[in-house]
Parts: sequence; structure tokens; C-alpha cells
Amino acid sequence: MIDLDSQIAPDHPALVVWAFVERLELAPLYNQIKARDEAAGRPTPDPKVLPAVWPHAALEGVGSARQLERLSRAHVAYRWLRGGVPVNYHGLRRFFLRGLAKARCEALLHSIAHNLRRGHALRLASA
Repeated sequence: MIDLDSQIAPDHPALVVWAFVERLELAPLYNQIKARDEAAGRPTPDPKVLPAVWPHAALEGVGSARQLERLSRAHVAYRWLRGGVPVNYHGLRRFFLRGLAKARCEALLHSIAHNLRRGHALRLASA
């Protein structure tokens, strides 16, 4: 098994994205999971994963679910954000389109990316 934590630099922007997502109220996303211990169903990624990979993608100028799926397999930061759990194009796109209206989602992701860039710079300067 690969130790993902050892493959990402301690000052990588993905860590800032994850810290941001951990502060979000994600109960509505957790409540949408139908497969639980007592109910059958296919495994689902942790609801923190999708709100984390999209802002990180926005930081890097990625706006395509297909490109994000490829990056999530090939790039260590995306593998770290998803904790090694696979994500696919359909789930990424569905989250993007259903989670928020497309225009709102794009605006939100770009706003988050902008603020994370500023926050990341401030965090590194104070470290």
C-alpha cells in the first residue's frame, strides 16, 4: 500500500484545500449516501472528496470532469485528496452539475480558488 502522505510536500496547496473543505458543513452530502452499514449499495467516496478535488482543479485551471478524472489517477495531489479512493468522470460531473447550478458552481470554485491562493500565500509567509 502506498503512503500518500509521504508523497505530498508539507506546503502543497492541496493541504490548504483539504483544510478548507474540512471546515465546510457537509451534512447534506453525507445524508445523500444511501449505502450504509445496515443498507446495501455500492461504496461511495467520502463526501469531502468531491468538494476538495474541484477547487484544487480550479487552482490549476482545470474545469473538465474528464480531465479531472485523468488527473485523479496520475497526479499525486489528486490521489492524496481522494485518499486513494477512485472517482470517475460521471460522479465528478454529477457533483458539479447537481451539487450547484453550473454557473454558481463555476463562480464558487473560482472564488474559492482565488481565496485559497491568497490564503495559501499568507499561510506560507507566516510559517
